[in-house]
Amino acid sequence: EYGLEPSDFAKQVNSIAEQEDVDNMVQCEGPCARWFHWTCAGYYSPDLHADAPFACTRCLESDTTGELPRPEDLSANKLPVCELDLEAEARIRIALDDAGITASGPITVRTVSCKRE
Repeated sequence: EYGLEPSDFAKQVNSIAEQEDVDNMVQCEGPCARWFHWTCAGYYSPDLHADAPFACTRCLESDTTGELPRPEDLSANKLPVCELDLEAEARIRIALDDAGITASGPITVRTVSCKRE
């Protein structure tokens, strides 16, 4: 049903929205126009990044024009914190201490999820 020719990867504006049960996806705005899960692509909730453009790593690496959107810094410590994150960080610190392991830097856990209605 799906081919591997470049024309088979043409940007499909509403194709994901038309599917009923699918993880949140984002399409690369580069030449590959492939679809990625938000989390796999490092593209998070639209609540955090409304209308954020996206280009995959492969397209960014081959972009000689500089016109593709560059990702903003999405490191975990810049994401919102919830109680689950703080509890996970505390338990990880305890487990590392119990194992005699010293972390080389701060331990940061952020829960990335999607609430479906």
